[in-house]
Amino acid sequence: MQDNKDTVELRILRVMYYNGLINSFTSNDISFAGRTDAGVSAKNMVMSVIFPSILTEDENSNILKNTVERNNSNENFILEKNKEYDYIKMLNSGLPEEILIHSYSLVPKDFDARHSCISRKYKYFFRSNNLNINLMKEICKYFFEVKNFENFCKKSKEKEFKKKGLEIDKAYYCRSLTSISIEMVEDSVYCLNIKAKSFLHNMVRKIFWVLQQVGLNNSIDIFYKILNGDVQCGTAKAENLLFYGCEYDENLYFLGSNENKNDYIFEKFIKSEIYK
Repeated sequence: MQDNKDTVELRILRVMYYNGLINSFTSNDISFAGRTDAGVSAKNMVMSVIFPSILTEDENSNILKNTVERNNSNENFILEKNKEYDYIKMLNSGLPEEILIHSYSLVPKDFDARHSCISRKYKYFFRSNNLNINLMKEICKYFFEVKNFENFCKKSKEKEFKKKGLEIDKAYYCRSLTSISIEMVEDSVYCLNIKAKSFLHNMVRKIFWVLQQVGLNNSIDIFYKILNGDVQCGTAKAENLLFYGCEYDENLYFLGSNENKNDYIFEKFIKSEIYK
């Protein structure tokens, strides 16, 4: 959470608190799959939290077991109406239009939205003005060979360590991309798709900044200069970035899904930034 700022996370926690679903804003039981800077949007963000329930522990266990079994057999499973609190309605009634809770899933007790996550996906939208898109697509492949992203991130964690008189283990900067590509989403508008188990602070925005410089200058030199630490990497603006989703090993089944309403995020916010 961004300190002393009115964030999406804080808005959600307030609604949970006022509805009696949590006892405090700092509970260790609350976890988010990802963190986003100011200006960055998120779709399908996952959080884990322990809520009070009408159901007994045995009933919850049976529902979780039946959900997994039905998922494995591709059958639909719907929780009986009036059998459980309407969490979605309770939360959305106190949230502004731009924040939407669209579904929830019962999970095992040891599930953690952040630590149980096996992959995260981001999208960065941009216009093709004066950019060599083909060269940018080619350079995407180069990032698969990068194992240490120290020069492609904001070293906020390292600063935290230094304040405490500690040295950060350089292995912290070692990450591996699962996929990275550029696609056209509509006329003159493109999208960088990037996926990995985890990302460093500002890593996606800095990777796009490099791709953008390559596209503008028709040269790959900037990639090697930043990789070798010869020049400092810039940071692309936050407003075009979208946290797009995450994956888990657990067989989750989300109830009450209404993703169509959530699709307006790109139309209303990100697209308006692209065409400024």
